[in-house]
Amino acid sequence: MLFSPVRELIRVCREQEVDQVFVDGAHAIGSVRVDVKEIGADFYVSHLYKWFFSPPSVASLYCKKSNPVTCITLWFRKIRESIEGGIEGIMRRNHDGVVKMGTMLAETWGTILGSPLEMCTSLIVVGLPSKLYELLQW
Repeated sequence: MLFSPVRELIRVCREQEVDQVFVDGAHAIGSVRVDVKEIGADFYVSHLYKWFFSPPSVASLYCKKSNPVTCITLWFRKIRESIEGGIEGIMRRNHDGVVKMGTMLAETWGTILGSPLEMCTSLIVVGLPSKLYELLQW
């Protein structure tokens, strides 16, 4: 699976004596495996609505305990426990669903997928049919 090298970027920040690092994980949680403690950021925020199918205003905010800033942390242990298979189950269902849909579209349109299936998380690239290109010509 490919995703941005957050851990490496934080290491570089620390080498440059950056005191606090805030990571905007946007839609990562539920799409790729995220271990906020392993990443090493002081703060990590991620939306939950996309892959957890929650209201758009739901997000998570992680703050290192050693950080002097007071934070309200929404930890999703209860969410993980209440969903079959937890975060791994969500990621597996998202991956399997997008592979099924992408494969169906590529076969129907007579096109190809843009990457190997194991590289797809919760998104997939499907080639568009050449007929569409012809229709869009001015």
